[in-house]
Amino acid sequence: MIYRGKLIGGKIVFERPPELPEGQEVEVRAVESPEQADLAWLKKFEGIVKDSPTDDSVNVDRILYGQSEE
Repeated sequence: MIYRGKLIGGKIVFERPPELPEGQEVEVRAVESPEQADLAWLKKFEGIVKDSPTDDSVNVDRILYGQSEE
């Protein structure tokens, strides 16, 4: 079962009260907000490309597909 909630004042406040017995062990996993998730995958590539030509965006077809400059 997944129960959703938010951290408010240092406590987890559920959208709906969970139907769990007293003393039940639980695991809590933080969920990234959409804004965090949009850029999170990109951060793992940060700093990988070094000494790249500064005109990559203009010459992307030539770089990727070997097309000659016109």
